[in-house]
Amino acid sequence: MSTIVWINYSKLGNPKNTFQCFDELFKDYDFVILAEDDVTPSEDICDYFTYLESKYKDVEDVAIISANTKENGIDPEAITLNPYFNGLIWGTWKKYWDQYFRDTWEFDYTSQTPGGWDWNLTLRVLPKYNLLTVHPDMSRSQHIGLNGLHCTPDLF
Repeated sequence: MSTIVWINYSKLGNPKNTFQCFDELFKDYDFVILAEDDVTPSEDICDYFTYLESKYKDVEDVAIISANTKENGIDPEAITLNPYFNGLIWGTWKKYWDQYFRDTWEFDYTSQTPGGWDWNLTLRVLPKYNLLTVHPDMSRSQHIGLNGLHCTPDLF
């Protein structure tokens, strides 16, 4: 497996950094997965994405595969399709990036969408184009801490 390390010499912030990651990776790959740094994946996360990417790559209204759910279900094989977006660990295909996400990306909260780029996908982009997200019944990722890890470097 080859590894590429990309160093940002200035702090970009979440919207710009996430955009840059997808934009660069879609130059070489058809499906890209992004994981937040304060999330732990399940042991079967690679199998989960591999299976669902293959199953839904030609389904026109399924644009995102998410590894997280709020439901805390118990069936590891059950999934739900809905227009809600959860950005903790998720993947999408180049065709959706090029057609829907890239040019509507929220960099500076000018759309007045609460929460920024990820809420922009949930509240504007997915509903506007009737696109769906695959969610597992049993979450394949866990946010670190009760409310996630949100603190300054000094506190960390």
